[in-house]
Amino acid sequence: MINGHTDTKTYRGESLEELLPRIAEELGPDAVITRQRDGIVGGIGGFFGKKILEVEARPAERPPTLPAGVVLDAYDDGSPLVRTQGEDTADAMDPETREEPREAAPEPAAGEASSGATTFAQLVDELAAANDEPAAEEEEAVPAQPASAQPASRTQEQSEQSARPNPIYEGIGVGHSLVWSGLSSEPVASLIGSVLRHSSLFSAEKPLAEQVKAALAQQIPTATGWTTERHVLALVGTARSGRTHAAAAIARAYAHARIATAVLSLESPRTALRLGALIEAEEIGFDVAASRAEIDFALRRLSSYGLVVVDTPAFATSDPQSIERVARLLDAVGVDAVHLLVPAGLTADAAGAISAALAGRLDYTHIMVTQLDRDTRVGGAVGLAIGTQRPISYLMAGNEVTVPDAYELAERVLA
Repeated sequence: MINGHTDTKTYRGESLEELLPRIAEELGPDAVITRQRDGIVGGIGGFFGKKILEVEARPAERPPTLPAGVVLDAYDDGSPLVRTQGEDTADAMDPETREEPREAAPEPAAGEASSGATTFAQLVDELAAANDEPAAEEEEAVPAQPASAQPASRTQEQSEQSARPNPIYEGIGVGHSLVWSGLSSEPVASLIGSVLRHSSLFSAEKPLAEQVKAALAQQIPTATGWTTERHVLALVGTARSGRTHAAAAIARAYAHARIATAVLSLESPRTALRLGALIEAEEIGFDVAASRAEIDFALRRLSSYGLVVVDTPAFATSDPQSIERVARLLDAVGVDAVHLLVPAGLTADAAGAISAALAGRLDYTHIMVTQLDRDTRVGGAVGLAIGTQRPISYLMAGNEVTVPDAYELAERVLA
């Protein structure tokens, strides 16, 4: 019985328009609404909840014994929220899943705590319990008080919470940046999904882009250098990938580090002259071997050098014979490492197509990013490195070569 009426019923829904047909059907078209309250269920700490309307109504022939203005509810009496034992939380929150509406319990006497009543405030408490939040810590102020009436710390907390970007929308923005840099959409979605499910739970204060950057850096393999006394390093790539300039830049860098360095060109003598011109002022050995028969003689002449950088003819992904020719030349040289040149700005799909063309014909061990002075995007090389687990060895911009850092590469991807 509520306000003297045992047939007063409580209805809950998103709007009065939604509830009126149900009230008219169960209590008659002349039913009287004795009370309605707005509130919020769900969310965390009062945020991201769902607005809901609670309405109490009775049949028209049952007039109330007390004026509506005298009626008090669980929001106004200051009593603690009490969870109804054995009550199904999901059914209590969703009016559509209940077979029939719950009847409200008798109004407690003045100063007496409400007990066993199914109130809207209790539904909020039930959801808090479902979220493993103690009922005693749940806010009673539903609907929310004006900002001026709220404690300063609470108002500040709400402002900070509302100022934070939605992580889903933020993830979409980060994903667009990753795809624009050259990464493929499927691994991007997997990466961001993993961050949202795991690391973001422990670093909520850190921008999602920074979390994705750190997660991406952990996946990028990098490796530079060697441990043997002598090392033969070959550069392979398609036309205009920067092979000749890369060979000269690597040779100059190691020569400046006082490592005895030589360059061996497997191009025709006329083409090899371009490489010779790039290193003529340096103390760098230079030789040319345009055929397999000439390779043995060239290697003997370069046997005293600790590092030999091999420049190879360009291959075409649509021409398997050009790939096989480069592979035969490198077999004759006996190289220790093969670095595939991936120009900056190339997408991961395009880099993957080059790698697929080499499969079974020419096995490369490293990836070198070139032409960073023309394009800053390294997503293609990064995606290929992650997909094949072949490390990125060098970065080249203009005539300068640097060694990579995984986090620096991740920063370049999300620049």
